[in-house]
Amino acid sequence: RLFEVDSMQVKYWVAMYSRYGEEGLRMRTKYYPGDFKYKVLCDLFENQLTLFATALKYGIPSPSTVLMWKRKYEATGLCGLYEGKQLWTESMATEKKNPIKQETGASEANNKETRDLLREINFLKAENAYLKKLRALVQERIARENQKGRQPSGN
Repeated sequence: RLFEVDSMQVKYWVAMYSRYGEEGLRMRTKYYPGDFKYKVLCDLFENQLTLFATALKYGIPSPSTVLMWKRKYEATGLCGLYEGKQLWTESMATEKKNPIKQETGASEANNKETRDLLREINFLKAENAYLKKLRALVQERIARENQKGRQPSGN
């Protein structure tokens, strides 16, 4: 109360310290790839974990980060988890080195086309990851059901 910090936040800090030591409390800005976000959300849904438990399990600094991913996933699907961070491409590095470059209309069209293609590649990668995960989950479920069917009855 002295520092006007939410009690749940303090509990989370204590849990992070208990699990990861001082490293768990260090401030870090980290980019999480879409595959990682998807893995975290799958664990959250499949094991019916709380946001608190999920964030703690994966060392995510705040449960609200997981909530944000969950809302984005519910609103936009798997592709939403892959948005936000642009790929660092060779053309971006060149643009940074030569910021005062005169571009013609043709090269601007090429840049737009390249950006569109990169966007489409990212979408297709996300779709592919989603389909692979879906296939794995279906195979897991079938294996579990087959396993249950083979178990002898308790009679």
